[in-house]
Amino acid sequence: MKSGLTTLMFCFACACLAGDTVGDTIFPAEKSMSEFSEAAKDDTGDKAQEIRSSTSDKSSAPLPYSRGQDRPTPGLLDRHDFTDNPASKMLQGGDDISDAVIITGIPFIDSGTTEGYTDDYRGTCGYDENAPDVVYAYTPDTSIAIDISLCSSPMIWDTRLYVFEVSPDVEIACNDEGCSSLSSLRFVQLRAGITYYIVVDGVEIQSGPYVITVKGHAPCNLEIPPDVIEEGEPQCGADYIDTYNGGCNSEPSIFQEIPLNVIIKGTSGTYVSDEVEFRDTDWFAVSVDQPSTLTLKVAAEFSPLAFIIDPLPEGCLEFTLLRRAIGDVCDTLLLTEIVPVGTYWLWIGPSSFSGWPCPLTYVAWVNVEPYFCNPEMEIHVPGDLPFAYSGTTCGHIDDFHWTCLGNYYSGDDILFGLTVDSSIMLDLTLDPHDTPNTGFLIDDDCPPSRFSCIASESNPDTGAYGLSHVQLEAGTCHILVDLRQNAGCIGAFDLSLSESEPFRRGDRCEDPFIIPESFPFTDSNNTCDFGDQCQLWRTNNKDVIYEMELARPYDLTISLCGSDYDTKLGVFAGNCCSGPGSELYLNDDQCGVQSEILGHFDAGIYYVVVDGFSFFCGDYILRVFETVPCVVQCPPDALPEDEPDCFDGYIDDFNYGCASNPPSFSPIELGQQICGRGGTYYLEGIERRDFDYYSLALQESTLVKFNVISEFPVSIFAYDAGPGDCTGQTFLGCSLGTVCDATSLTLDLQSGLYWISIVPTPISGWPCGLTYLLQCIPLECRYFAGDINGDSLANGLDVTYGVIFFKGGGAPAVDCSPPCMAVPDPFYAAGDVNGDCRFNGVDITFYVAYLKRLQPSLKYCENCLPGNR
Repeated sequence: MKSGLTTLMFCFACACLAGDTVGDTIFPAEKSMSEFSEAAKDDTGDKAQEIRSSTSDKSSAPLPYSRGQDRPTPGLLDRHDFTDNPASKMLQGGDDISDAVIITGIPFIDSGTTEGYTDDYRGTCGYDENAPDVVYAYTPDTSIAIDISLCSSPMIWDTRLYVFEVSPDVEIACNDEGCSSLSSLRFVQLRAGITYYIVVDGVEIQSGPYVITVKGHAPCNLEIPPDVIEEGEPQCGADYIDTYNGGCNSEPSIFQEIPLNVIIKGTSGTYVSDEVEFRDTDWFAVSVDQPSTLTLKVAAEFSPLAFIIDPLPEGCLEFTLLRRAIGDVCDTLLLTEIVPVGTYWLWIGPSSFSGWPCPLTYVAWVNVEPYFCNPEMEIHVPGDLPFAYSGTTCGHIDDFHWTCLGNYYSGDDILFGLTVDSSIMLDLTLDPHDTPNTGFLIDDDCPPSRFSCIASESNPDTGAYGLSHVQLEAGTCHILVDLRQNAGCIGAFDLSLSESEPFRRGDRCEDPFIIPESFPFTDSNNTCDFGDQCQLWRTNNKDVIYEMELARPYDLTISLCGSDYDTKLGVFAGNCCSGPGSELYLNDDQCGVQSEILGHFDAGIYYVVVDGFSFFCGDYILRVFETVPCVVQCPPDALPEDEPDCFDGYIDDFNYGCASNPPSFSPIELGQQICGRGGTYYLEGIERRDFDYYSLALQESTLVKFNVISEFPVSIFAYDAGPGDCTGQTFLGCSLGTVCDATSLTLDLQSGLYWISIVPTPISGWPCGLTYLLQCIPLECRYFAGDINGDSLANGLDVTYGVIFFKGGGAPAVDCSPPCMAVPDPFYAAGDVNGDCRFNGVDITFYVAYLKRLQPSLKYCENCLPGNR
């Protein structure tokens, strides 16, 4: 590594912020911790990974990349019908060729995982950094050609597949992306009596579950049903431009509308245009006028990839992948989704961008059947209250994949019906026992809404959790208990319903706790004892509401520091709990995982909401006290940053680093001070922070202290810029500080280019236009302690030189102001042998004592370290 870190304050928040991505570049997070939690909750919000039609086009967002260096980390289940077979997993591939699992005959199918195994082999395709692998062995009785496929594996990792003949020294076949990020090999020729080793491996360090099939190779003779309708698209080929049914990959977008319950014969394949690999992607539109079960089956002369997509109102600008599957050549893939009334897109194309030359044929079966809810049991409210149920979701199929809980594919679910006789409020509790990643919802739509239910709750951990004071009106609704993402089933759970107790004070805006206009104010309680009545941005948990009426302006600190759980804190002005995104101030992690807001409050009424991050609730301490306003005064010699103050809707293209187009950095030099401005703002409803990036070029190794004093809680990030083209930078460290306190980051840097970022630590609550002072302080100067005359020695001649200087003789050889700061100007650091950051007669006395061995060593100024020490 180019630079070594000497003094650095690491903390939890700093580490979390260091790994966000902007484009292909790692930079501090633009999002709050809660935003990452929400992003992780629904990973099909990735918008159609691999729906692009070419490998090079990165401009038509939000269609992501799918291949080579553009390939994203796989995040969606490949096939919805994959199940873990425990018996098969016991027979999974061996760790190396010495204990390879023997394939006794074909066709052969097995499932397992590479997790927990060692990285024994590399293969010649793809990139293997340290990915574990497993091995199968097959010795054919006769010479044969075989097909090997991992295409039925869950698409949650990036696989590789290769074959050795006799030993790892002879590789006869290797594949990285035969079916999207999964792998397959076709027409692998084997000789009779020879042992071949089949290796299941991963890209880079990835590992995961797999399904492997081995079968004899046979040409694909696709059977065409007699009652098909022709797709009708011209055949693709070199330089083809799809203006027929290329969907969001065409300009303008174009979709082929098809009737219900139809069989389509189409053509597709891969081709090259202007030296760029393309694939023909066919987008069909189908509309349903009642809740329905939508089924898509595809068989093809190529490895097909298929999606069921909800266009949403935004269409190509933002859509949702409902289901996705990959198939092997001539096999039939199957996608099924229960959908409400609406129009849906069906996407069909090759799973990779090469190897399937146009035109190749596929057949697609589109079937739509009315869907009618079939609950496990009916619950009558209030007649059956209190209600308790103990059971399991095992044995129930995965009916509902996308609901207001998010993407809960491949987890068995169970549905309960509720008949509500009259208006009532319910408390609902779910105890999944030892099963994590569960959720439940209540809604009056069936299938449940994907966007907004009556109420929902989830728990990534084990143990009981619930909903309180859920308002239901007379009518019919449903409760769904589900398991998140490829997790199997809930072995045992308890569901209970009861009528809610009357609201407690602090539960509602109509009856809040009161914060009197008499500060300081302190209160404590436990949010677990309250309901979830107030929604903050990016959170949904139990909360307590306070009202604060002010007769005059105040600068206040509202703090949850010292509470016992991961908190979130919001303040609404005027209107209580007026909706996520309408908060005047909002904070998540200001003091560890607790929250704190420092802000200005004009006369008026405010509502303070004590909440929790994600599913957390617990004991809290709320403190409100007056804050002395922080005013940072920049010295006259500080250079202005010159960036305009940010504002809601601000587009930062001034010094936003690699996130700017083109990249933009403000220069800074050793010894300079910069007076900058920053803060937080909203862009398209999303919380943003003003990132200011500075570039520092060093000609020689230097110990540098970056010091910041700021009117907002500040974070300093440092990077080795590498080549400086936003491709090879390395994160060096970070430091966080509070308002008006000096925050520093000290690095021992070698010659090269470095980037420094100054940014508010909180994601919101610090309006733009706040001042900070950045100081780039070299902590060393090129001198020897005691070398007053500059001859690179420290002896009596230097004492004589110093005495002559104080009598009006020539100045010492080296003046260290600059580069050193916080020292006199001029500062002859070599003469400051007593280390008090001044050069005077006291140093001569100290020097003489040193020469007489009365002092053990010469000292130096800590604000100006000797570079030649």
